[in-house]
Amino acid sequence: MMESKTHLIRQLRQELEETQRSLAEANASLRLDRNRLQLGDPSLASPVDPGVSVEKNRISTLRRMADLEAHVTERTSDLYASRLAALNMMEEAVEGRKAVEAANRELVLEIAARKQAEASIQLALSEKTVLLNEVHHRVKNNLAIMGSLINMQSRQTRHPDVLAALDDTKARLFSISLLHEILYRSGRMDRVEITSYIGQLCAHLAESLGMLARGIHIQSRWAAPLTLAIDQAVPCGLMVSELVTNAIEHAFSDGRHGKVIVELEHPTPDSIILRVSDNGLGIPDDFKIDQLSSVGLSLVNSLTQQLSGSLDIKSDHGTQVEIRFPLEPPILP
Repeated sequence: MMESKTHLIRQLRQELEETQRSLAEANASLRLDRNRLQLGDPSLASPVDPGVSVEKNRISTLRRMADLEAHVTERTSDLYASRLAALNMMEEAVEGRKAVEAANRELVLEIAARKQAEASIQLALSEKTVLLNEVHHRVKNNLAIMGSLINMQSRQTRHPDVLAALDDTKARLFSISLLHEILYRSGRMDRVEITSYIGQLCAHLAESLGMLARGIHIQSRWAAPLTLAIDQAVPCGLMVSELVTNAIEHAFSDGRHGKVIVELEHPTPDSIILRVSDNGLGIPDDFKIDQLSSVGLSLVNSLTQQLSGSLDIKSDHGTQVEIRFPLEPPILP
């Protein structure tokens, strides 16, 4: 298509040049005839009325030839200008078409390059996902091995304080291991559904601590599912494990029956409340957070600071521990 237009432009240019030459030759012939007429060549004189003198006839003929020459010159100029304008328009159209085709070629190359880059990014993302899945799986397995080692060590000792410390450590390891297992199964590497995680964690604690046999029930409450970043989910799991274990050890140490409630609230778009409460013995009136001697509560206090949150402990028909912390927004892809 482009080659045919270029050929047509060359043909029009040639025709324009030939027309210009023909008109120039006609003008030259007219000027020659006029000069001959001015010199008195009788062969160029037009038939005239016998009553008109030869001189007037010659002057009349010269005027007609001058008018004819002016008309031919004007028409030549108009024709040349119109054909030249048409030629220029076609050349501009051809140049514009060439520019469009060049831009289209560049666009095609850019699209191909972007598709290749997207394919490379997708491949890298897939490889990263596979690697992270493998990492979570191995971490879970390694934590399970550590739990087995703790069980072996527990069977080798009879000291109550040592056994209690080993059980607490095993519970902490399980809370982290469970989180990595959920991440591995969900396929998400950055966030976890904290409500499901805490529900499973509470079920495990009830079984491992023998709560049902002691007449202690555990409940988990939340209004709607909620997801947290891993950096926030790990401290939450550890705090739930510590607070529930602490409630079993101290709130119901006299053998009474009762319940432990784990709650998650999302009061504002950028804040979370984790609350663990029981209807056990409660805490002493002179209890102060900054004078904690329990390893579990000290760990809870440290994890609260890690979350940039606040810790509040109340005693009213039992104990209530409330941790409020800011919600970390999800990372956009």
